[in-house]
Amino acid sequence: MFYLVLYNFISLFLCFTLVMKVLSHCVENEINIWHYDQFGKAYSMDKYWFIALEMIQFVDVIHHINGISKLRPHVFMHHLTTTWMLWFVVEMSPNHYINFYWMAIRVIERIIKHVYNVYIAMGLRFELVWLDYFRFSSFYVLYPLELLCSYAVIYHLYPDIRKLFEYDLGGFTLDYGVCIFMYIGISIPNFLNTFHYLNNKKKQLLGLYSEKVAKED
Repeated sequence: MFYLVLYNFISLFLCFTLVMKVLSHCVENEINIWHYDQFGKAYSMDKYWFIALEMIQFVDVIHHINGISKLRPHVFMHHLTTTWMLWFVVEMSPNHYINFYWMAIRVIERIIKHVYNVYIAMGLRFELVWLDYFRFSSFYVLYPLELLCSYAVIYHLYPDIRKLFEYDLGGFTLDYGVCIFMYIGISIPNFLNTFHYLNNKKKQLLGLYSEKVAKED
């Protein structure tokens, strides 16, 4: 339990450090991250915190191998697709303002996830019922927004990135359009699978809470 609490606290530390550093740099350098031509300045200063936040999620694989916690296939696929977005979309055109929206949603999702994981690891389930409900209701908004924002990022950056992303593999050219097609082909089914899983998880949680209340009465 202590290790899981520590792991999630480290992830939260990365989240809040990233937010504070971006805000402080924006104030110090008079950067308006909402302005289309200034987000790149803020991202270039603090991008390594965001990269660390995205990469630390692969510790879940080690947890799964060691039996500390179970890594479900749809979660692992989500790790892979978000990592692809980071290295093969955002990092290939980091100065575009559209990246901000995808990154902001990712950070919000991670904060909610890790706060709840600490709460569960400490054995506090149903002690704060609103937190249990919020964790398994926020995905109705955040997950579709993340998917739509990733497509918006790809749509805006595709013309510029495609010029940089053509590799000759022994007579076969790996076109960026093929990679986009594969990403969409993976992300949509995985989104539906994740959405279905979390919706069922919410129903299960409400059922357990109802049983708990009935026993107390």
